[in-house]
Amino acid sequence: MIWPAIFILSLGAYLFKIVGAVVGVRREQSKKIKAFLLLLPPALLSSLVALQTFELNGALVLDARVVGVATGGIIAYYQRPFYEVVVFSALVTAVVRQLL
Repeated sequence: MIWPAIFILSLGAYLFKIVGAVVGVRREQSKKIKAFLLLLPPALLSSLVALQTFELNGALVLDARVVGVATGGIIAYYQRPFYEVVVFSALVTAVVRQLL
């Protein structure tokens, strides 16, 4: 059920970018609108990550995924390369799943 939502949101974000490129050339945007548009994609991505991490069949789930996402957040905070974030997050998630 979540994949159609991801596809629709991705398509919508792409269409918004196209419309913004076409309309934005003709009209000057305010600073508030520019700031909002810059923050919209990370907010949508964060909400999808949170949903995939903490929800299963409409219930709150706290399992190995939470530990993996937290590990990724900590590693990203220290500005490590993206591949390190992904590899260490996956490794920690796998280890926690084996221990549970």
